[in-house]
Amino acid sequence: MAARTFLFLVLVLAAPKEETYLSVPTPAQAQRVFDRLVAELPTHLNPDAFHYHLTVLDLPGESAFTTGSGVCITQPMAASLLADADRGEAALAFVLADEIGHVALGHCRRVLEQR
Repeated sequence: MAARTFLFLVLVLAAPKEETYLSVPTPAQAQRVFDRLVAELPTHLNPDAFHYHLTVLDLPGESAFTTGSGVCITQPMAASLLADADRGEAALAFVLADEIGHVALGHCRRVLEQR
């Protein structure tokens, strides 16, 4: 997880100005799935401690990662998952839940504190 976040930061910071990656509009279906997952977080994980947000990035490849309180997913991954009419929403929920779990359990905070 930390390696993916580091790789993203390297890509963004090292990219020439004309190749800087920006967020793109979040598909409504993806936002609904994300909001439902955050709303269903158990109270022992202190869901009110963070302002969770979902960002869809214009990055190549299929990837998802967390940045502390936010979850990022690449546009190709979101599109690929949501393209499956039967299992797309469930697959997206699985990916987003994994990343929300990293935020809720403080994994990013612990990695930063260790450095």
